[in-house]
Amino acid sequence: MNAQNPVEQFESMMEQLQAQVALLELETLSLSEAIDAYERSVELANGCHRLLDEAELRIQKIDASSRAVQEAGASYRFADIDAARLLLGDDEADLLDLIDDE
Repeated sequence: MNAQNPVEQFESMMEQLQAQVALLELETLSLSEAIDAYERSVELANGCHRLLDEAELRIQKIDASSRAVQEAGASYRFADIDAARLLLGDDEADLLDLIDDE
């Protein structure tokens, strides 16, 4: 079982990918070794992309949630301000209209 968090996984895979690239840059590899190193590099790069995609999705969910909370808070604040104006008499005409309606 892999106990690494996604950041640690990404960093580990990037280090491994860099090592594979360095290995590929050596001109002493046999064709078979070069193909194996290339295959491992592609696997590592795909794993890094997967982790980045997951992180991006997580950030998008957080942003959407944050926007919803901000919008709800803004409408609540405006409702509070209107109620406070009525209660404190800042808007006298509205207060009189409210009293007349009752």
